[in-house]
Amino acid sequence: MMLPRLSWLLVDLLRHVTFFVTIAEERHFGRAADRLGMTQPPLSQGLRRLESHLGARLFERNAREVTLTPAGRALLGPAEAFVAAAGALQRSALEHGEAGSTMRLGVVGALRPDVVATLAAAVRGASGCGVETVVSSTVDLAERLAAGRCDLAVVRHPGVLSDLAAGPVVRLPTRLLVPDGRAPGGRLRWAALRDLPLALPPRGHHPAAHDQLVDAVARRGVHPRVIAVEDDRALLAAVAADRAFSIGSDPAPGATGVASLDPADPIPIRIRPVWRPGAPPDEAVREAVVDVLRTEDRR
Repeated sequence: MMLPRLSWLLVDLLRHVTFFVTIAEERHFGRAADRLGMTQPPLSQGLRRLESHLGARLFERNAREVTLTPAGRALLGPAEAFVAAAGALQRSALEHGEAGSTMRLGVVGALRPDVVATLAAAVRGASGCGVETVVSSTVDLAERLAAGRCDLAVVRHPGVLSDLAAGPVVRLPTRLLVPDGRAPGGRLRWAALRDLPLALPPRGHHPAAHDQLVDAVARRGVHPRVIAVEDDRALLAAVAADRAFSIGSDPAPGATGVASLDPADPIPIRIRPVWRPGAPPDEAVREAVVDVLRTEDRR
């Protein structure tokens, strides 16, 4: 029963040692946080945990600079070796692991099925592994990553990502899905939607991104009641029945009763890849995922 706990402690230690090495290289907490794709508070908290574990203060800080303490200078070399050895171990495992090893990829439902398929193929090509894909919410995928049950995920932005590292934010184009009777000739004014609820995934799936999208609709003069729908089937049924409108990728082009429009003032959905700093996917895998997402951004 001790082995899973020991494994988790080692992963946690590696993450915090990575924080130490990155801060030492950048000599600045803000730049280190940006490089790791996270905010400063969890970075500082992780460093404090490492200092408590080691029983030594690693940095001196003032308003202008960050410098290593004598203990920090003494420990930096072993810390760099620890991070490098962990990276080499992961690369060796990928190169020499058993046939059938898998890369666990998480994606949010905002991505169209064809994009998810393209991502899975890109990850397989870059990693040489099989790919196990799960579609879930930003909150669930972040929890899976933190628990070591996912290797890489594409989540909604903004979001509370805690100690996760993150890649660039990519803007996805969206469609306005409305009852076809509201858009004669394929044209629509936002004012025509004022009496309709806005159908979206439950707020708990992506709280910050959900609120940002609702605020963007309000800036266009529409202040709808928001109703939660669990999947694309429920969403399309609500729109076709003239019970709601929605914003997102078109899950079923040509669905009866649904007009899929390019609004004059579109509201993009923002997404980004995330992973655990202590166990990052190979750089080639991360780059392959970003390339696929940026292709969508350019559509």
